[in-house]
Amino acid sequence: MAAGIAAAGAGALVVAAPVVVTAPLMGVAGAAGFTPAGIAASSVAAGIQAGIGSVGAGGLFATVQSAAMGGYGAAVLTGATQAAGVTMAGAGGLATFMGSKQKCEQSSEEGPSGEKPSEEK
Repeated sequence: MAAGIAAAGAGALVVAAPVVVTAPLMGVAGAAGFTPAGIAASSVAAGIQAGIGSVGAGGLFATVQSAAMGGYGAAVLTGATQAAGVTMAGAGGLATFMGSKQKCEQSSEEGPSGEKPSEEK
């Protein structure tokens, strides 16, 4: 049950403050060569771009570069991060609910002394 509570809390944090996730991701993207000024020469990103040739608008590569430049990609990344947070919070809440429901069902099967009632034949 504690894991469900932790997941729900982490999910809520990601929804409320997506920068907790997006900042490290953009740090990795920046290290790979996706910079606010464009693709850095001789970087991993430059190698990828050379390999794929013409980059289509709206693709993953273009979206990451847009996020690095503060364009539409930043909103896409933030929205995807918040959607993942909602999913995590919902799954954590459901796990917590199901765990507490199972405990309630188990305790209702026990007698006042904590022992299970004997079955009559």
